[in-house]
Amino acid sequence: MPSNKELIADIEQLAGEMGVPVDTGKLNSKKLTALLSDLRAAEAAPAEAAPAEAAPAEAAPATRYYLRAGKSITSKRGILADGDEVKPDFLAGGSDTISLLLASGHVVQR
Repeated sequence: MPSNKELIADIEQLAGEMGVPVDTGKLNSKKLTALLSDLRAAEAAPAEAAPAEAAPAEAAPATRYYLRAGKSITSKRGILADGDEVKPDFLAGGSDTISLLLASGHVVQR
């Protein structure tokens, strides 16, 4: 196991590279080891997140909601009648209201 002096040197070097201020003054070896581990994990996290950020081009198509035949509702966009598309931003309660309309049979998914 590395000494506290070695742990502090590693922590200060890594924190300096990351631009993160650290205070190792009153930490014991267990806390120093945990801090070094956390810094290494934080340093590795952005590298792992980069490929995931490139993937949104392949996002799944959004679910669309439409009013069932013979139904109508009043929305922020006015009165929507059967067959009209309904989006969460059209309704005061957003997605919660869409869920209620699905349950009541006023709205269908396509």
